[in-house]
Order: sequence, then structure tokens, then C-alpha cells
Amino acid sequence: MEFLTYQQWDLLADAYIPVMGVIAVVTAVNRARQKHRNGLFLCVSPLVLSLDFVYVLMGIDRFWNLWPRMGLDYSTHLAVAMALVAFLAKTRPNGRAPLASSLVLYALLMIYQAYHTAFDLVATAIPILIGLWFIYQKWPKHPIVATNRHEFAGQPGME
Repeated sequence: MEFLTYQQWDLLADAYIPVMGVIAVVTAVNRARQKHRNGLFLCVSPLVLSLDFVYVLMGIDRFWNLWPRMGLDYSTHLAVAMALVAFLAKTRPNGRAPLASSLVLYALLMIYQAYHTAFDLVATAIPILIGLWFIYQKWPKHPIVATNRHEFAGQPGME
């Protein structure tokens, strides 16, 4: 007897990114309200840049067939999920373990559902991790993790 059917697992997989996306947007809006006036752009900028990177890499893959040349498939779903989890992990340091666990479970679900192979996911995760690392290195004292308004004195819109 199966715990869930393929279709039920499929629904669960399809819900992961929208749920994480809503949580990320709500988190950014709440951080902007709590920490500073007119700072929503600053709060969402690393997330937007991360998602831009995901889709630029997807476009590069489609144009030059990088993953198919290796017999692999670029996983846009994993890349978007990683961008969302990175943003949430940066904003919620105490939630990093559950966030990372949810991402691993999502990846395992994609393998179980035969959406991608483990090699597809690893080949996608490596460049995405590198890109996310560079993006978040540019925001070491970014509003999403700041403890108070004074950390941003002198930044536009933060006075």
C-alpha cells in the first residue's frame, strides 16, 4: 500500500515553489516595514537578483545547450527553489536547518517522481550555489538581515 499516489506527490511538488515564493515575499515586506521606510526595493533586491541569475543561466543553457551536451537537464525548479531558500535562510538564520531540509526533500521528491536525475540536480546546483554565494557576499549588511535602522545610515532611502 502506497503512502501517497504519484499524482498526490506531484501536487506536493507543484506547491513547493509557490509556497516558498509567498513566504519570501511576505518576509521581504515585513522586513521592509520593521527595519526602515521605503526599503522594500533593498529588501527584495537580492531575491530578484538571484532569480534573474537563475533565468539567465537557463537562457544560456537553452541557447548553447550546455546541459544537453552533457546528457543532462537544467532544473529550473531546483534553481528557483535554491534562490528562494537562500533568501529565506539569509532572513531567518534560526530557520536554516528546516529550510535546507525542505530543499533536500524537494530534490529527493523530484528524483522520486522522475522529473530529473540526481546528476541533473547536482549539475544545476553547483553553478547556482556559486552564483548565490557571490550575490549574498555583496549584501553582508543588507536590510534583510540588519538588526536596526542605524546600520544603514547614509544609504539612499535609509535616512
